[in-house]
Amino acid sequence: MIKVNFLLLFALSISGCASISELPQSASDVNFDSIEAGKIGAFTYADNMIFSDIDKRTAFLAAKEGLMSSDFVLKKTNFHNGTLFGYHDITPHDWNIVAGVYLKEIGSDIAVKVIVQTSKDFSLVGNLGDTTSGSWPQAILSGMQDYIQRESNITNPSKKHFR
Repeated sequence: MIKVNFLLLFALSISGCASISELPQSASDVNFDSIEAGKIGAFTYADNMIFSDIDKRTAFLAAKEGLMSSDFVLKKTNFHNGTLFGYHDITPHDWNIVAGVYLKEIGSDIAVKVIVQTSKDFSLVGNLGDTTSGSWPQAILSGMQDYIQRESNITNPSKKHFR
């Protein structure tokens, strides 16, 4: 009986891990017209922002900084697809976290959408993780804003880049 319970728990833990392959793999697969933010599915969270007067290269570098400043490890990036993917290891509330940052050029602006998926261990933390995980997209966007603000202060401190 102990073996059966262990095998069942092991199978559930493996099947519940968030994976980068479950996220959209290209910015063209993401709906930038949708302004949905917060929880958008079971342990899936999103947020978005428009960066004004920013070129794609700067936004791409800012997205790298946003992921890394939130303690994500960059796993896969593609400048031409406008995608960056990161992985964050276990936290007190999550088994693992994966994030996708998607960039789309709109004139002189860049639309950014961040989608994050997490995995939970309900036996250890109950529903606590679900209430804290929603902040991952905001943390990534905040890191992006910090990067762009630093770079703007070097080149043009009076420019306003965030909407």
